[in-house]
Amino acid sequence: MFNWFKKANKKEGFKKYYKFAPVLSMSVEDSVKNEITSGKTVDTLEGTQKIKKGDVICKGVDGELWTMSKKRLEDKFDGPGDCLCGKDWKMWTPKKEKTVVLAEKQTEKGKIKTFEYKKGDYILKDVDNEDDVWVIDGKIFNKTYKKYD
Repeated sequence: MFNWFKKANKKEGFKKYYKFAPVLSMSVEDSVKNEITSGKTVDTLEGTQKIKKGDVICKGVDGELWTMSKKRLEDKFDGPGDCLCGKDWKMWTPKKEKTVVLAEKQTEKGKIKTFEYKKGDYILKDVDNEDDVWVIDGKIFNKTYKKYD
């Protein structure tokens, strides 16, 4: 069992969820042109994230930013589609079966890998890659994920 998994609180346990909210994406080049990123890093809710070759910039329901590989975006979402959400942004709709995650609501603050979380945040794990772990603010999680039936 992975070390991070042991550290997560176990009161509620990890449950299956899927992403239902669309995300917006923009090329790194356009993000520099629009003064959203430097082209090398992006400021996320969890801190500064390095932009890697092949990444795009994603934007969530509360305007939060993060990077994702273009390949992963295309695998997990349908799109791109146009949106009335600002210059150069494209909308992507989640593929239910491809966005399934294991998630657990946290009952106290803590740290997992390089991510710090607070009470009410969720720790998520990709069901296809147990090393792929991240944290989502509890309010944002509730706006973007539903229990998987």
